[in-house]
Amino acid sequence: MGNALLGKSFIRASHLGPALEYAHGPINLLRPLIVGFNATGTPTALEFPLWQATAGLIFKLTGSTWYGWANLVSLVLFGTALWPFFQLARRYLGERAAWWATVFFLSEPLIVVMAGEAATDGFCLAVSLWFLFFADKMIRTGKAVWWLPMVLFAVLSAVSKLPFFMAAGLCSIFMLRSGAGVSPASSGVSPANPLRPWLWLATAGAVAAAALGAWTHHTNSLAAQAEYPYLDLRLSHSPFLAFWFFGDLHYRLTPGPWIKGVWRFLHATLGALPMVALLVPALIRRGHRLPKLWLLATFLTTLVFTHLVLAHWHYYLMCCPSVAMLCGATLVRFEDFWRREFSSRLCGLALAGLVLFFSTIDGMVAMKIAIDYDYFPKEISALIRQHTQPLDKLIIYTCDPDWGGEDLFRSGRKGLSVMNLQSSPDHPTVRGLFDLLASPSDLRRLKELGYNRLVLVSESPVRFAVEAANPGSKRQRRYSPPTISPIVDSWPVIFRSEDLLIKEIP
Repeated sequence: MGNALLGKSFIRASHLGPALEYAHGPINLLRPLIVGFNATGTPTALEFPLWQATAGLIFKLTGSTWYGWANLVSLVLFGTALWPFFQLARRYLGERAAWWATVFFLSEPLIVVMAGEAATDGFCLAVSLWFLFFADKMIRTGKAVWWLPMVLFAVLSAVSKLPFFMAAGLCSIFMLRSGAGVSPASSGVSPANPLRPWLWLATAGAVAAAALGAWTHHTNSLAAQAEYPYLDLRLSHSPFLAFWFFGDLHYRLTPGPWIKGVWRFLHATLGALPMVALLVPALIRRGHRLPKLWLLATFLTTLVFTHLVLAHWHYYLMCCPSVAMLCGATLVRFEDFWRREFSSRLCGLALAGLVLFFSTIDGMVAMKIAIDYDYFPKEISALIRQHTQPLDKLIIYTCDPDWGGEDLFRSGRKGLSVMNLQSSPDHPTVRGLFDLLASPSDLRRLKELGYNRLVLVSESPVRFAVEAANPGSKRQRRYSPPTISPIVDSWPVIFRSEDLLIKEIP
């Protein structure tokens, strides 16, 4: 939120864009619009857009599309997860350990970065925590009263971020199977009805699966209506998307992604690598069943959604609650040591806080947080706004991935984002920029839709510098193509620089 006040809001364009569209139009949860995702402005649905609708509503109520409101929405929605997290930790670790776990949870680098990001990830983590909280209540008490809220959050989690739901659901199954936390005297599960909690958990999963199936059918029907999509979001039509989600056998058996995944896991959840000294003892010691089973469930989820999890920082959020609980269980054992070694309890707490602070900073640096402070999109958007008119429609290609049309909504322009220069067999229904502009029929159709400007954007120098700093990297900065075709090259140039080219489509 502080960054937002300084004009440096952390955002995810594919999530913030639909919220901005909701701010300027009706809020229809069935028809979210990702900016620039197709040529006709057809709604594009990924996750169920509850976060986007909430942010859009706040934009409407305040009369302002200041991005900081979206950051505030994320913080508030994530904040609701602290209560179920603390209650679960207190139940299975004890109250003192629960307090330490909560402190560690809030200091994890990935939480610090993404809890307040203008995106859905912190909200999805909160929903999965609430689902596990109510599932645990149902398992422990055997009371049907917890079934309805459990189903509600199961459905919301499944249609918001499926891997988060799968990890929490597997953890619930493991908890029920192991009998963790269930006291026969107080659970309400008598020898006559031992299958009742299994039935409730199974029906919750079935309802969530049905909701996911219905939502997927709806998203596919919307995707089928789009012309010139940035990416075909139907698994049946996109080999690339299938790999993007699940990977393949070769990817699973290659050591590189797993080594990098472990490195990301350690930095995202612990920060500085020496903090492993807090995690490992809790893993080795007996007890701590909930976080251990949750971590196991997360690993099994990763075996299913291998590429999706390993290659994307925000999916490591699934690991944050269990790691925080395990580290909290270790930290509470240090309290006696601090009492002996420090004359003041405040000094011990201050030292612990200082260690956590610098560990968090170390993890954030490893996560390449400099990219979130990138000035390039704002500068490019200002140039686009300066050299185009409000009624212009842009065909825009950027050397940086642009799922959400950030350059478009920052500049206040409408347009079509193009993913690749060349068409690819991995994207059989998606046209590359060169093929799009070389086809008279495609170009004629785009002109009919009002497209009259071509915009080419080079790679962000900040992103390039961050990536080039990787050990062994020899990559060069990517620039927009110097030539496309004789016809396109002859189009009038409106603006040209090293970073940006704007041409008129005659």
